[in-house]
Amino acid sequence: MFPLLPHVLFGAAYHPEYQPYDWLKEDLDLLAATKFTVIQVGESV
Repeated sequence: MFPLLPHVLFGAAYHPEYQPYDWLKEDLDLLAATKFTVIQVGESV
């Protein structure tokens, strides 16, 4: 039913609409530094 993935997905839901806009670059840099493979954005928009 679901294809096998070659690695484990590691991620989080990110809600930029609840943060000051000037935090966006720092937040994305931190997500990249922690090696997240997926980020869910805009689920509550």
